[in-house]
Amino acid sequence: MPGAGRAHRTLPHPRPGPHLAEDRPRDIVRKTKNGLEAARKRGNVGGRRPVVDDDKRAAIIARRERGESIRTIAAGVKVFIGVVHKILTGTQRVVTAAEDSPR
Repeated sequence: MPGAGRAHRTLPHPRPGPHLAEDRPRDIVRKTKNGLEAARKRGNVGGRRPVVDDDKRAAIIARRERGESIRTIAAGVKVFIGVVHKILTGTQRVVTAAEDSPR
């Protein structure tokens, strides 16, 4: 008989077993956290850069105090209307909180 006496070889399964599939998400999370921590140590915080710097913020507030509309300010400063609105409502909260504080 051909092949008699030879050991039967099995090929590895093309997909990992369930025990390996359970470890995969944990590995991804661990590697991601390690990468973020390493980036922080190098000084990279991550995230999106702010659209409005201090100069633009001051210009937006000054233009609103002069009575300009939010749409006009947004077009003039070249930012979205929502960005202007967020800055103005954030500023009003700070002013309101300062006025409400006891002296």
